[in-house]
Amino acid sequence: MDSEINAAKSEVAVELEALQVMVKELKEEVMRSERESQKWQLMIKLCCFCLGLIIIVTVLGILMFRKTNEQKLLLGY
Repeated sequence: MDSEINAAKSEVAVELEALQVMVKELKEEVMRSERESQKWQLMIKLCCFCLGLIIIVTVLGILMFRKTNEQKLLLGY
């Protein structure tokens, strides 16, 4: 009976160790995915900022060149 209890304890210890390793691996995977998620969020923010900047510069350029073309036409007459 004692040998069966000791065998069960050793089986439980092995399974417990395996579960602890699995939990550790899962925690590492979660941390890695959180870092990756934060990196992608930063990249998306950077892309949105660049896109907004490009749109603003384009709109300002169009407005400035439109006024310049109108002035040239007025001076030409």
